[in-house]
Parts: sequence; structure tokens; C-alpha cells
Amino acid sequence: MKSGVRVTRDHLGKVSDGIRQLAKRQAMVGVPGDNANRQAGEPITNAQLAYIHTFGAPEVNIPPRPFLQPGIAKAKPQIMAELRGAADAAIEGDATGVEIGLARAGQRAATAAQTEIRNGLQPPLSPATIANRAQRSAGSDYRRKATEADAKPLWDTGQLLRAITYVVRSR
Repeated sequence: MKSGVRVTRDHLGKVSDGIRQLAKRQAMVGVPGDNANRQAGEPITNAQLAYIHTFGAPEVNIPPRPFLQPGIAKAKPQIMAELRGAADAAIEGDATGVEIGLARAGQRAATAAQTEIRNGLQPPLSPATIANRAQRSAGSDYRRKATEADAKPLWDTGQLLRAITYVVRSR
């Protein structure tokens, strides 16, 4: 008895390879080791600074100001669309498409975390911190008016903001 189904091409090997490729790779978002260092002479890395600000340091009056997880959560629909693109590429057996999809998802997530910082985090900085920033950046001119950057948490030098990125790597 015939089933009426006829196989004209067998792409199973290609599909299996693509799915295996996707399963072996992952996009990681945050402050990787290559971006962790800050300016010479600073005693803390960007990765350590991200951790401190995510969870807070009550012993030195730093409240938690998470930016990575909230940013990613807000961008979840766009990130998921890119991951679906990577999955579609895997089903097509397109290893390059898998890499591109994972990279796009990672970039969207990193940008979302940076946007959280750019938009301003809660709680706001204390008036004393804002005044200290204005004084420090003004050199000897203590009467300089505070700028928007002086008032934004994690916005002071921009080093942490620029350190947030993604990597696609093997599991």
C-alpha cells in the first residue's frame, strides 16, 4: 500500500547540523572580561561596578539600581524575534544565519541594558552625589551648574555604559 508521500530531497542531515549548531552556541550579555577594565589606576572593574549597582552596597550607601535584567525584560519581544530567526536558520541548516541571529539577539539585549542607564535609574542620586560630580568635573570652578549627566546614576564617566556588550560563544 502506498502512502502518497514521496521524498524528493532529504535535508535531515542539514537540519540536524543546524540544530546542533544552535544548541552549541549562546549569546551572553553583560560586561565580559575584555571590557571589564576601567581607566588606569581605578581600583574597581566595570564588571564589579555592574554587580555593585545591580545588587547595591548598603555598607557604603549604594542602593540597588539594576539595569541588565530590566532592560532585557523590556526588550524581550525583540530579542525573542531574533532568537526565532536563529532557530529558523538552524532548521534551514544555515550555520551563518544561526550566528547572525544570536548576535542580533545579543546586540538587542545589550542595547536595552544601555538604554535603561540612559533613561535614568531609580532611585535618583542624592543631592550630595550630584554636587560632588559637578565639583569634580568642574575642576576649581565650584560654582558650575550641575548637568543632566551629573544627575543620572551610572552615567558619570560612561565607562560602564560602553562596557556593556554581548558575546556569542560555545557552551
